[in-house]
Amino acid sequence: MSERTYWRTLASRPLFTSRWYNLRQDAVALPDGAEITYTWMEHPGCAVIVPLTAAGEVVMLRQYRYTVDEISLELPAGGRNPDDADPAACAARELAEELGFAAGRWTLLGSFYTALGVSNIEAFAYLAEDLHPVPTNLDHTEQEAGLELVTIPFAEAVAMCYNGVIKDGLSIIALLWAARTM
Repeated sequence: MSERTYWRTLASRPLFTSRWYNLRQDAVALPDGAEITYTWMEHPGCAVIVPLTAAGEVVMLRQYRYTVDEISLELPAGGRNPDDADPAACAARELAEELGFAAGRWTLLGSFYTALGVSNIEAFAYLAEDLHPVPTNLDHTEQEAGLELVTIPFAEAVAMCYNGVIKDGLSIIALLWAARTM
């Protein structure tokens, strides 16, 4: 049985650093000995939450997204901070910040990489139930985005994943994973 040979990092340098992510450029040796330059985004990961009300509705956000110049319908989600050792802490913070809710019951639906070819972002999807209101604390970019909270029957939200109304990948995966548990 032969040993697998992977890419080997020869050198690495930061191209850009921010509080949200780092852009890196690596010199890499391929298994055949060829050397290439690989640019990628280093990210601490994120959490996406399916907030389900007692009435069986999902609380979602309608907001403007600059990168695609569209209004998007999404689940609450956000990036992990360095002190979020447990991704569940990130999920609880984002639920409170973006929707003004805390959850009495959490279920980890799973985790996935969002864009393997360009980043190491790992997203953790959670189902949040037994919701109750708490104070929100939106940051400036979220306030300016004009977040609008909308409640949608769960089955309708799942259908929106299939008919193209919901285009956000994090939201689609989390909703479909939640659907398999119900």
